[in-house]
Amino acid sequence: MSKLTGSCLCGAVQYEIANPLRFARNCHCTMCRKATGAAFATWAYVEYRDFRWIHGSDLLGEYRSSPDVSRTFCKVCGSTLQYIADQAFPDAFGLALGTVNGDPQAVNRCATSWSVQKRRGLQSPTICLSQRKLHLVNNASTQSILICR
Repeated sequence: MSKLTGSCLCGAVQYEIANPLRFARNCHCTMCRKATGAAFATWAYVEYRDFRWIHGSDLLGEYRSSPDVSRTFCKVCGSTLQYIADQAFPDAFGLALGTVNGDPQAVNRCATSWSVQKRRGLQSPTICLSQRKLHLVNNASTQSILICR
């Protein structure tokens, strides 16, 4: 397989990925929605060993959106690039799937996630679960529903 490539909107920051993307996730949490300006963020799971910046790494900005999560973006155009949760995923990060050049057909497993603050309680979305597995993930402040193919 040839390497996947990608970039920010203006092309100032560019990267390549050596192996196929194996997992993608749509996250509907408030932070991901605000970080991307969309109804949800789509993150592809990428291992650090398979990833390299090929241009513009000096143009990356970083924002710590919570104590355990950092997000990177292009300082020129503002494109969201990475979701980094080193404690939860020390060997990998979330890559904004929309930044991949062309069609990232290499993704063979997708999930959708809804996260809500525990103090508000779990609000189940209306979804079709035929032939999908439902997982409830808890951490200190949120509950997430993952629906996997």
